[in-house]
Amino acid sequence: MQSPPSTPERYEYRPLGLDEIRLIKLAPASQGVELQCEVLHVSIEGRSYEALSYTWGSDKKTHVIAVGSTKIGITTNLYQALYHLRHQDIDRILWADALCINQGDTQERNHQVNYMAQIFSSASEVIIWLGPEQEDVKLALEAFRESDSTIARYGDSYVQSMHSKETGVPDVPRIDEGVISSILALARRKWFTRLWVVQEATLAKKATITCGRLSIPFDTILRVTKHWRKHDFIFLPRNEAIRPVLAMNTITGLEHHKAPLLELLRLTKAFESSDPRDRIFALMSLVSDDANLGFEVDYSLSCAALYTQMAKHWIMQFKSLTLLRRAGLALHSGDIDIPSWVPDWSICDRIYVELGDKSFRATRSTTATPRVNDSNGLELSAIFIDNIKVIGKEMLPPGLQSENSILGRRHSWLKDVSRVPNIGSLFADLNYLSKYLNPYPSGENIEHVKRRTAIFGISGWDKFVDEYQSVYASCQIDPSFDYVPLSCNVATRNPDRSDDLVRSDLKKDEYLSIISAYARCRMLCTTDRGYLGWVPDITRKGDSVFIFLGAPVPFVVRPAGDDVYRLIGQCYIDGIMCGEALALENDPTEKNITLI
Repeated sequence: MQSPPSTPERYEYRPLGLDEIRLIKLAPASQGVELQCEVLHVSIEGRSYEALSYTWGSDKKTHVIAVGSTKIGITTNLYQALYHLRHQDIDRILWADALCINQGDTQERNHQVNYMAQIFSSASEVIIWLGPEQEDVKLALEAFRESDSTIARYGDSYVQSMHSKETGVPDVPRIDEGVISSILALARRKWFTRLWVVQEATLAKKATITCGRLSIPFDTILRVTKHWRKHDFIFLPRNEAIRPVLAMNTITGLEHHKAPLLELLRLTKAFESSDPRDRIFALMSLVSDDANLGFEVDYSLSCAALYTQMAKHWIMQFKSLTLLRRAGLALHSGDIDIPSWVPDWSICDRIYVELGDKSFRATRSTTATPRVNDSNGLELSAIFIDNIKVIGKEMLPPGLQSENSILGRRHSWLKDVSRVPNIGSLFADLNYLSKYLNPYPSGENIEHVKRRTAIFGISGWDKFVDEYQSVYASCQIDPSFDYVPLSCNVATRNPDRSDDLVRSDLKKDEYLSIISAYARCRMLCTTDRGYLGWVPDITRKGDSVFIFLGAPVPFVVRPAGDDVYRLIGQCYIDGIMCGEALALENDPTEKNITLI
């Protein structure tokens, strides 16, 4: 009687030596033959290899690769990549994280993650695997290749030709709706939103995008999108799908590809990671101030401990409150138990825009003197401004009002971040709340205050007076007036229209896009003393507005005891954004408060 076939043994990883990494020698084979490889232990600089940059996809290991008489389970995405990339006649030496790092050994993961930057920067080439070949990807890659060639030959003349019937450039590639759709389909591939790929592609000597049998240098994608953005090809800068590409464009342009951690966190907020700790760990090799981070990659740390440790160290090291602009209960998922003043980096929050205008100096040149106590309370000097009296409506796009909770509405919004707040509702609220503003505490004209508040007081706000009047009039005629970005309509580049009409539309689009971006997750409000402003969407009547010494913008807080508060989030209060509160006749009283 024949015995049943034995189940192949699972491959057992041998411990790595000091300064060692693993590589796989992928055996050659024709189509239809199972994957086979040999696992090599080498010095990190001792062997030429290619590094694979890809997305894991599902964690289910539905395929295997043979290692001698043993097997290693691998995911579908990795299997497809290796199957397409193996040669038919010679070995291929590769580094792939799921195979070359023992994922079941936390200590080894910690150790190898610290080598990631060197692994990708030392590779002869980084292969960016996007998945099997598809027709829309083929069209997009052809468009990038043709545009790169034309830009190299004709420079700015190429872009000018896109706006005119008389191109002036022979055989100029046409960026029509079909090409745009294919480019956005390419950008929506999961690889472009995976956080780890930022360092993998940025640090590479040479990186090649591979999709089935199709390929293109990654530098080509970066060059073309940078050129298009420079010349305001509207469909690219304002489309969410392209934001990760533009972020990588920015990072590759940094000196030595490095930046302060907070800047990297801001640039990569559109990227995703399955482990919330990787929001920080995946960026550490790109951080310019890494020697002073106060921690190393350590997957034994809980997410709450990591985020709190990072925030505490950063605030105490730099004596700065900049971090608070990304903190507060309004930006917490509720899934991680952290103090209100600690940012929750686990939220891939692409709908929230910080109040970042450089002209804001709510506390002028005062210096922050923060201290974190033994209970992780943040102690700081602050000045009370006022309490919240009346709150307007949430600035929600049509269709989100049916969600029961604010967090639920945000999650729905994240599924389609191109949806914009209801502009008609915004201007209706401005009218409604203005009855609480007479006289305004600063003595200014109420209409002047409304115009400035509508656009969050950004520098140059007064250049949009005509646009304010136009939109205001439209809202009076049609209260349901809504804003559809010109970026959604390729026809706005119609060369038959006069330059004046195009400029007028573009300026109105700029005005409304600024409002719609900043209004997300915020509501209009008035205070007891009659200030008008914008506050986070979880703000309640009775919450307080403070300015923290050393911080450029005011904050909303919620009382939690004697001089103890929970941070809700940053806010815009017209009339105190440039230090006016420090110059009031009744000298404001400075007090010490604690945020918990």
